[in-house]
Amino acid sequence: SPAARAVTTEPTRAPESTPSGPPSAWWHWWLPGLVAAIAIWTGFGPLQRLDLLAFDLISSLVPTSRATPTSVIVAIDERSLQQLGRWPWPRRIHAQLLERLHDTAPKAIAFAVMFDQRDAQDVEGDASFAAAIARSGRVVLPVAPTAAGDGASLRAAVPAGALDEAVVALGHVDVEIDPDGILRRLYLRAGVGPTKWSALAQALAEMPQPGVSALLPGLRSRFDTPAASSTWRRDYEVLLQLDPKLAIEQVSYVDVLNDAALAARLANRVVLVGATAAGIGSGRSRRCLPVAFNIVRTNSR
Repeated sequence: SPAARAVTTEPTRAPESTPSGPPSAWWHWWLPGLVAAIAIWTGFGPLQRLDLLAFDLISSLVPTSRATPTSVIVAIDERSLQQLGRWPWPRRIHAQLLERLHDTAPKAIAFAVMFDQRDAQDVEGDASFAAAIARSGRVVLPVAPTAAGDGASLRAAVPAGALDEAVVALGHVDVEIDPDGILRRLYLRAGVGPTKWSALAQALAEMPQPGVSALLPGLRSRFDTPAASSTWRRDYEVLLQLDPKLAIEQVSYVDVLNDAALAARLANRVVLVGATAAGIGSGRSRRCLPVAFNIVRTNSR
C-alpha cells in the first residue's frame, strides 16, 4: 500500500479585527463633547457671539422698509449747550420747549432724560415743567432701575414730585448690551416687583392709549418665585433689526426753542428729546435713542 502521506495542517489564525469606521468617525462623538465642554467653561460666550453674528447676517439679508420715518430727535447737542448754558438746564427751559410744541400738536413727546430728583435751585421751574407736561397731554418720561439706599437692593427711579402725576405714561429705559458691545435687544416690559412699565419706545407706540396694546411679541421670562419689591424683572425680550442705513431726522434743541417754523414741522410726528452731546445724559437714556426710534419707526409706517 502506498505510504501514508503526512498531512500537516497550519493552525487556524483568528480573523483580524476590522476597523469600525474611518478615523474621521471618531470626530462624531468627541468633537461635540469638546464644544460643549468649552461652552460650559467659558459661560457660553463664544457660542453666544456666533449666535449674534448669525442674527446680524440674517437681518442684513432681510429687506427693510425705506419709508420716510415720521419720528424726529430733538437733540441736546453741543450748540444748544453753548447757547443755553451748562447742563443740567433749569426745567423751565424744558417747559418752554413744550409750550413751543403745544400749538404744533406732535403725535407724542418722550424725554430720554432722567428727572428723578427735584430741582432744589428752581422749585418754580419744576412746577412750570409739570404744568407744561399736563397741558400737553402727550408726554412720556423715563423710569430706570437704580441702587437703593442700602446698596443691596434696587428701586425704580421715577420722575420726582408733580412730574410723575403730570405725564400721560412712563417708559423704562433699561437696555441690554450684548457681549460684542452692540445694543440689539430690548425688554418690552420691565419693573420692580409686581409693577411693570412698557419700554420707552413701546410706550410711545401705544399712544394715544398708553398701557393698552395688543398681544406683545417676545420671549417671556419664567418667574418661579413671587416678585420681591427689590427685584427688577424683565419680560417680553425681543431682538431688534437695527438699520444703520436709516437716517432719523435730527434737529437742535435750541433751534426748535427759537424757531416757530421749525417747531411747526414737527406736527403729528413722534418727538424724542435726548442728549447727543458728549458727557451728559445717563448711559441708559443715551443708549435708548436708536432703540426707541427703531421701534417707533416700525409702529408708525
